[in-house]
Amino acid sequence: MAPISITDIVASLPSEDSWGPPVTSESTLDGVPYAPFSKGDKLGRMADWATEGKDGRDGRGGRQAYNRMYRDQQVYGAGTSSLFSVPVAEDESSFSVVDNTRSSTKTRGFGRGGGTIFRGRGQR
Repeated sequence: MAPISITDIVASLPSEDSWGPPVTSESTLDGVPYAPFSKGDKLGRMADWATEGKDGRDGRGGRQAYNRMYRDQQVYGAGTSSLFSVPVAEDESSFSVVDNTRSSTKTRGFGRGGGTIFRGRGQR
C-alpha cells in the first residue's frame, strides 16, 4: 500500500469555510442558532442527589464513590489568577503589632465600688 501524504489529505477536504454539520435554516432564528423545544416536553426524572436512594441501596456508593472517581479533577477556576489577589509583599512590609494592654491601672480605692460609701438614704 502506498503511503498517503498530508497534502493529499488536505486537498481532498471540502472547500467550505466551516467545520461540522451544515447549518440549516431550521436550526437558526434570524441567523442565531437555537435548539427547538416544546413546553409539553416531559422531564425524565427529577434529580435529587442530596438524599439517599430507595432503602439506601441505589448502588451509588455515596461520597466515597464520588471521591474515588473524581479525586484528580481540579476545582473550577483553581488554576487561574484571581482578580482580587493582593500582593503579599506589600501587606507584610506594612504589618506591625500593636500592644493594647493597659500600662497602668487606675486605683479607685475602697475595693470594687471605688469609694462609694455614702450612697444611702441620707445622701445630700
